[in-house]
Amino acid sequence: MIQVVTTVGYGDVVSSLLLGRLVVVPIPVIGIAFMTMTTAAVTNLFVERSRQLRQVGHDVHAECAWLRARVDEVLAEVGALRGSHVPGSSARRIRCTRCRSSLRED
Repeated sequence: MIQVVTTVGYGDVVSSLLLGRLVVVPIPVIGIAFMTMTTAAVTNLFVERSRQLRQVGHDVHAECAWLRARVDEVLAEVGALRGSHVPGSSARRIRCTRCRSSLRED
């Protein structure tokens, strides 16, 4: 990659003077720095998007856990109101498509 960025091509005229060579030396370094900064900027976009998606997944998982606990509370209340029904004894399982946890449904 360094050769591709720094190669000027076949048959180019090169300076034989010291001043000309001193002026030309920073050009490949600037080219390498430009490629490095561009690559870093694109990589940063991917990393930030991945971080956002992980946060959303974590939030969904926390919400599913809260909903699962709330469903258990409601089932307990319904069971207590029915008297003879034990919550969860004849409950049907529902799978959360996001976090793969299961919820009970009467």
